[in-house]
Amino acid sequence: MQSIRSELATLIQQFTRGDGLYESPIPGVHCVRYSQADRRTKRQWRACVAIVAQGAKEVVLGGQVYLCDELHYTAAPVHLPVISRIVSASPNRPFLALLIDLDAAILNEVGSQLEQIEVPLSNNPSRAFFKGTASDAMLEASVRLTKLFMKRDDARVVGPLVVKEIFFHLLKGPEGTAIWQFTRSGSTMHKMSQAIFKIRSDLHNELNVAALAKQRA
Repeated sequence: MQSIRSELATLIQQFTRGDGLYESPIPGVHCVRYSQADRRTKRQWRACVAIVAQGAKEVVLGGQVYLCDELHYTAAPVHLPVISRIVSASPNRPFLALLIDLDAAILNEVGSQLEQIEVPLSNNPSRAFFKGTASDAMLEASVRLTKLFMKRDDARVVGPLVVKEIFFHLLKGPEGTAIWQFTRSGSTMHKMSQAIFKIRSDLHNELNVAALAKQRA
């Protein structure tokens, strides 16, 4: 597992080159790289699966602290306001992670094909953030996905198929049933969360337009 993790870290580092968020040729897939630790800051956490290849990050949500380091993933079915920070990173060994947007439609498509996954009523329906250990299969698929970044023609065709494979391994894991339940089209909590995020986004856009108009006046 460590060798797969090391290969994933090398591929991400080669693709990113410097600090920041990098968009890949595959829609909804990004890489992040940060070369130093930082302080806790309020942030908007994107709805995604984040697989940490190197370093560690801390996320605080609802009074609970999640430490996500190498070989772990986090999954957020909806956009969330969190407090987070990079815990472990340096110029020689930066924080590296692969981010895959959690598209509810694609996740439901994959989940509906898994007959062995039964979705019982959740004991904690408000939960919207998950952490787990990335399986060998998930890491191997992540390596194959990252290798596609350098082959743009292949990336556009093969990339979405590998993303579905990663979702498949995610749903087969210990948190799979809870994640799928939250993202099903019939999930009231999912619809409410998406609606709240849209309202916030619209308000943010309106404020930006108003500020721009004020500057031009």
